[in-house]
This record gives sequence, C-alpha cells and structure tokens, in this order.
Amino acid sequence: MPSLAEGMSNAVLESMSCAIPVISTDVGDIKEFIKDNYNGLIINKKDPEDIAKKVEYLLNSKKSDIFGKRARETIIKKGLSWEKSAADYIKIYNKVI
Repeated sequence: MPSLAEGMSNAVLESMSCAIPVISTDVGDIKEFIKDNYNGLIINKKDPEDIAKKVEYLLNSKKSDIFGKRARETIIKKGLSWEKSAADYIKIYNKVI
C-alpha cells in the first residue's frame, strides 16, 4: 500500500485478516496495525528503491508466512470481524431510526 494519504485502508485490514503480509507507507492509522518487521513492513514515502527492496525481501525470505500469521493474529486481537462490523452498523441504524 504505497499510499501518500489514507485514513485506515480496508484493503490493508482485509489482507491482514487473510494472513497476507502487508507492505505499506506510514499513513493514517497504519502503525496501529502494522508493526514494522513483525507482521508487515513499513516503506518510506516516495522512495521506489525502498519499496522494491522491501518487496524483494518479503518474497525471498521466510518471513512472508510468519508476517502473515502475525497479521491475522493482530486482526483477531483487535476484535475485527465482519460479524462485529455488521453488529456495529445495526446498532447505529437502530439509534438513528
């Protein structure tokens, strides 16, 4: 996710939920979920060489599976799920109605 500006990317959360390691810039709430070199990688903004280096590292090391597993655990620990999201929306709708 080499973005220059984000709030909290659903693509990042969905990838992490599927145990897919994420490489992202430090924008929005990313650091609340990605811990660099633990469950994903943080890249420097506007630095294509850093992006390439981190992608290559992830592809050529055994960290991909480890980071993916840790990413999934992060999402579970934070209590994020489609069921919880749906329940939260229902609560909001019920308050509005």
